[in-house]
Amino acid sequence: MNFTDHVLATLSASHREAISALLQSTSRDTATGSSHGELDVPKLVRMLLQDVAHAVHRPGSWEGANMRQLLAGHGYTSHEHNERCARARLAYWGGTDPYATSER
Repeated sequence: MNFTDHVLATLSASHREAISALLQSTSRDTATGSSHGELDVPKLVRMLLQDVAHAVHRPGSWEGANMRQLLAGHGYTSHEHNERCARARLAYWGGTDPYATSER
């Protein structure tokens, strides 16, 4: 079983159907121009992984910025981002961060 088949096997049938429908609808729209041509699952995975790399190497690009936002929405942020947020909270709250967690 290749990587793509393995990943698809972990998804529910409704998710697989939704992905298939999305790929079929986007394939009809590629004549207007697209970055990766007609999409299939391996191309979609490759494109998304490239955008994850852009989040690190080109964070100001639309791909990188949007991927950072998507990852943050799922609770995944970089240590650097977390440190910036902590400093901003300290500045806002006058040196006390009400959201800080205690060390265990």
